[in-house]
Amino acid sequence: MQELARSASVVSDSLEFVKNAGNVIRESANRRQLYLSMFGEGNSVRELMSLCPTRWCVRGAAMKRLLENFKEVCSTLVELAENKNVRPSSQAVIKGLAKHAVIKDEDIHWSFCLC
Repeated sequence: MQELARSASVVSDSLEFVKNAGNVIRESANRRQLYLSMFGEGNSVRELMSLCPTRWCVRGAAMKRLLENFKEVCSTLVELAENKNVRPSSQAVIKGLAKHAVIKDEDIHWSFCLC
């Protein structure tokens, strides 16, 4: 699996997207609260998971969790990208993630099938 991730950019890019989206949302209490607020009444809230650098089964679970909540993650990223209160260094990462979220949706689904 590690060889595949190194040789197939769609897999490595999808893993990077999962890692960075989760980190951006989890690194701030305000961002986490915004993400949690994206879930409607009666919907179960699922926290995003960290990627484990050595355990592929945990990576698969983290990808699955992001896929299950992809709409909420994208909504959070878009709102954060437009938020002027986010520090500039984080905003650059967030804008990049939000911009590529639509493309990554298809890539993540495809690479998840490989994991």
